[in-house]
Amino acid sequence: MMKPESERGGSSSMHEAKYRGVRLRKWGKWVSEIRMPNSRKRIWLGSYDSPEQAARAFDAAAFCLRGHAAKFNFLD
Repeated sequence: MMKPESERGGSSSMHEAKYRGVRLRKWGKWVSEIRMPNSRKRIWLGSYDSPEQAARAFDAAAFCLRGHAAKFNFLD
């Protein structure tokens, strides 16, 4: 059973990543990574100044790895 966000010590909603494959580092940079298909290995996509930039990097990698069947952050 998961604790409510307030009990988990989670960040405020302003600092949460709302994009797939994106998270915020303690020092304020947004980072993106993606898992290899049929593997537990991850591919590091880099650090970015905004969550939108990190999400675009994820989408590009998802398309390269999975094609049109991938789940994207942005529809375009």
